[in-house]
Amino acid sequence: MLPNMRKASLLLLFSLLGISGVLAKESHASSSLTITREGGVIEDYISSPLDTTFYLGPNDSAILWTNGSTGEDGWYSTHNVYLFRDQVMVQVTGLMGFYDVTRAGQYSTASWDFTWFFPCLFTIVHAEEPPLLLNVKVWLQGAYDPNSGMMRDDLREAWPYQSYFSDHTTSNWALLAIEGPDAIVDRVSVELRSSGSPQNVSDIEFGLLQRDGDIVGGDGTSPLAFPLPPGDYFIVVGHRNHLRAMTAAVISLDTLSTTVDFRDPGLQTYGTDARKIEGSAALLWAGKVANHSTSISYTGNSNDRDAILQSVGTDPTHTLHTFSNADVNMDGIVKYTGADNDRDIILLNLGSDLATGVREEQVP
Repeated sequence: MLPNMRKASLLLLFSLLGISGVLAKESHASSSLTITREGGVIEDYISSPLDTTFYLGPNDSAILWTNGSTGEDGWYSTHNVYLFRDQVMVQVTGLMGFYDVTRAGQYSTASWDFTWFFPCLFTIVHAEEPPLLLNVKVWLQGAYDPNSGMMRDDLREAWPYQSYFSDHTTSNWALLAIEGPDAIVDRVSVELRSSGSPQNVSDIEFGLLQRDGDIVGGDGTSPLAFPLPPGDYFIVVGHRNHLRAMTAAVISLDTLSTTVDFRDPGLQTYGTDARKIEGSAALLWAGKVANHSTSISYTGNSNDRDAILQSVGTDPTHTLHTFSNADVNMDGIVKYTGADNDRDIILLNLGSDLATGVREEQVP
C-alpha cells in the first residue's frame, strides 16, 4: 500500500473507531514503537522510512525502543542513546533503551560513534485541552556574574555543537550559536507540584536556560508547556549541580503564560534560605556534585568536595576539561586547587567556619 493511502486508511479507521487524542509520526529504522490500546490490546509497529501516522486514544500508551543503530550499515553504537522531546534532552540510556513516548511532543534520538546518527524521529500531538504555559526565570550561582548582571555561557563556548553540551541540553544545535542575553547556559528542570501534596510531582519539564535568566522551550523562545488542567501548583526549579527551590505558595496557572521569577529576592520560597541572596539577585545554591544528592557538604560521607577530587584524579593540581557536575562554577573546567577552583564555592556556601556543616535543599 502506498504511504499516503496507508495513512488515509489508518485515519479513517481510527475515526470510525472514535479514537482520537494523540497523533504520532515515526521514521527511520532500528527502532520500534509499541502501542497498548485501552483494554490491553497491543499493537507493535516496526519503524521504517515511511512517514507513518498513528492515533492514540486518551487511555492508550506508546513505548519506543531504540538500539542506537542507523539500521543501514549493520553496526551499532557503543555509546549512550539520548532522547530529546521538543529538542531538549529528557533522558539518556545505554546502548539500548525503552522510552515512554505517550506524552505530546516532537521526539528524536541521537547517538555518537565517530559520527552522529539519529535512529529515530517522530512526533506526538495531543488534540486535547491546551497545556499550561509557564515562563520561569532563575539565576544559577555557579554561572552568575555580578558585574554583568547575567550568567556566563562558558559551557556553550567550551563545548559547542556536536559535543557533550549539546548531548545534555538540546538537539537544536542552531541555538548554540546564539550569543548575548539569549545565549544558552545549560539545561534546567521545572516541576509542578500538587497544591494539596507539595511532595508529589504532578509533572516535570526540561527547558533551556539563557544568560538573562529566562527558561525557554526547545525552539529557544516559547514558554514551557505542561499537559495539566488549570489550577494551583507549587513551582520547583532545579539544575544538575545546584540545589532546587520551590515557591512558598501555590501559583494559579492556566493556558495563558504565567511568569514566576526566582531571580527576585522578593519571591517567597519554601523553607529557610532556599536561595543565596547577593544584593538584588537571588541565586540557586551551587555545589551539589555528589550523585543523587539533595544537599551540599564539604566533609563527611559522600561529600561534594571529595567528588571534585575524584573527578580530577589522584593529583589534586590536575584540571579536567569536560562537561561535569564537578564543574561547580560552570566554566568548562573541573579544578580542585588554585584560582577559580570548584571546591571553594562549596566551602563558602557553608560558611568558612562551618566546614562540617550541611546545606539541605529546601524542597519537601
